[in-house]
Amino acid sequence: MLLESIVISIVKKGFGVKPSYSLKVKGDGKVVYEGFENVKVEGLTESFLEDEEVVSIMSSFKDSGFFSVDKDSFVVDDSSTRPFTSIKVEMPGENNINKSKTINYYDDDPSAPLNLKNFEKKVIELTGADKWITKDVQKPAKSNSDTKIKNNKKMFKVVAAVSICILLSMCLVFFMFLNTDILPDDETPDVVYDPPKILSLSSAKAISDNIPVNSYVFEVGNQIYIYFKYSNITHDDIYMFSGEVNLYYEDNLVDNYVFNVNSSEDFVNSCVFLSQESWPLGEYRVAFNLKDEISNLSTSLETFFNLYDKTPKINIFIPSDVEPSYEVYNISYIFNLGDTIFLYTEYNGINTTDNNTKCNLLLEINITDYYDNVYWFYSENKTTVGNNAHSWWFSTNSSWTASLYIANLYLYDYNTGLDDTSTTYISVFF
Repeated sequence: MLLESIVISIVKKGFGVKPSYSLKVKGDGKVVYEGFENVKVEGLTESFLEDEEVVSIMSSFKDSGFFSVDKDSFVVDDSSTRPFTSIKVEMPGENNINKSKTINYYDDDPSAPLNLKNFEKKVIELTGADKWITKDVQKPAKSNSDTKIKNNKKMFKVVAAVSICILLSMCLVFFMFLNTDILPDDETPDVVYDPPKILSLSSAKAISDNIPVNSYVFEVGNQIYIYFKYSNITHDDIYMFSGEVNLYYEDNLVDNYVFNVNSSEDFVNSCVFLSQESWPLGEYRVAFNLKDEISNLSTSLETFFNLYDKTPKINIFIPSDVEPSYEVYNISYIFNLGDTIFLYTEYNGINTTDNNTKCNLLLEINITDYYDNVYWFYSENKTTVGNNAHSWWFSTNSSWTASLYIANLYLYDYNTGLDDTSTTYISVFF
């Protein structure tokens, strides 16, 4: 099956102010768009994609599991006024018999597969069709009354903020004269308080909208966010507590972060550590301690992360029609039956400890068709630390058919349990 023979069509039928258009992507990179209603560009428009963009679309198509979706699970009524999407894929199948499948689903149907919706968004993103679809929105000019209302709101916020600051200052002065240590020896407080609570603690690559991107593996030089959520206890509407985040390597303090809060709300907060080249490689312990300064009650929680000089990564994975050497190769996706096909990759082997000069990697490769039939498989162990290059070669034979094949590469580090994958495509024809 030649890559050029694949056709992916997306038809969007909107009603009211929803856009209606069709978008067709061919395996040779040709893109045909036609806008119908409520779009920025109406009529026919054509463009062409680079080979890498076509390969990315095919990879997204495979991930969508399109041919495994039961098209009868979603029924669209042509007389309905609900916006719907139709995705059609045409490709040659076995014995040169064309294979075609169409899936229709309502845009507001929560049962529609998320993979299909993500595939639709990926096609629009890679083809740049959004510039033809989305209309420019013009904001109405603000009236004088709107400006006055906005200024009044600003003044109200300033007055409210000043009032709150004065109230908090009065509470703080009142608290300074309170001290449970002055109670007589034969007296105890009437209320026994529970300690403050730590609701969550984790290490993260980044934090967006108070949501952490959890991670427990970092490279030297990475910013390491420590994300924590906590709550405090109340003493007659007075709150005062402190927090401390300590970073340890083998019980040696590497860095820390201290903060104070005067409020009763549940909090989400974070601190960030910048890993240094001087830091040793290996496992780090993060200890978070939360203390109520009124009752002197405290609680703590720990988490862990690992620091390496690099994480295992496949930097490039491409087919070549000539025998490659390091950083010298000739990219080709199309081959004749009987050709020798080279698969070239560049990857890095990681150093997991300061004293370790070898890594322990598994490189595994398999070639399948779109029906997951395996045509070639090979695996090999690698121990060289740092950036490396490797290539495989094989020849197609009579058991192969004219088709599009998928090459999958898997990299696994035995020392850390970390892995990476990469995919490319090979088109074979007679």
